[in-house]
Amino acid sequence: MRRKSRRRASWRCSIPPASPNLNRPPIAKLEAALGHWRAYAATYTKQYRQPLLYNRVGWVDLVQLAEKAAADIEIARDWKPGSVKYSPPAGKNRGSIFGL
Repeated sequence: MRRKSRRRASWRCSIPPASPNLNRPPIAKLEAALGHWRAYAATYTKQYRQPLLYNRVGWVDLVQLAEKAAADIEIARDWKPGSVKYSPPAGKNRGSIFGL
């Protein structure tokens, strides 16, 4: 067990914290998911008209959702480590009944 934890620790330490290629594998997975979504949307729109009114969700346009996913990939591509700072919710109980 100790060897595995040492290997994991050495792998984590081998990546520099400000590496520009740090987010490349997740972006590749997002792009692959977008390709699958576009293929699904193309198959779905052959059978059903778009946008379609769903009972509990409302109006859904699968092609438009694919474009929003592409915009999200651009956000992920432009992200820099440390650029998002945590800010707790304002208010007396900080957004929950437990004060967390």
